[in-house]
Amino acid sequence: MIENIPTFLIRRKKRGRPRKIVTVSAGDSEQEVGARQQQWNDTKIKRYGTHYNMYLTNELPRFGCGYRTFYVKEGRKWARFTVHIGDPENTEHRIRGRLSLNQWFGMKREHEKCIKRNAHDAVAKRINRRRSRTI
Repeated sequence: MIENIPTFLIRRKKRGRPRKIVTVSAGDSEQEVGARQQQWNDTKIKRYGTHYNMYLTNELPRFGCGYRTFYVKEGRKWARFTVHIGDPENTEHRIRGRLSLNQWFGMKREHEKCIKRNAHDAVAKRINRRRSRTI
């Protein structure tokens, strides 16, 4: 069972702002956890931009390759990417990157083609076409 740390045991940092005391209670209900998760998602969308799930090759080396979840905020000249998991106030594990808008629009176009190609109806049509040829 997780208990809150008493304030007299919390050490002060030598420099900078004082540490935030994280309070976690073991009795959080599913509704409270869901509400907190929704609040985090809203904050991330407001702060970091639109949420995307996309397959990356080597466009953003810090993010890695493969199927990734990230946020994109489009500016006038750059598209700014952010990967952030959990509480938006905790920025320890946040990763950022940027690409020019031309590269970002190209990535988006390729992603939309992939989604269209792999849609359920399109796949079913290809399978039926193959079956009709083999018979």
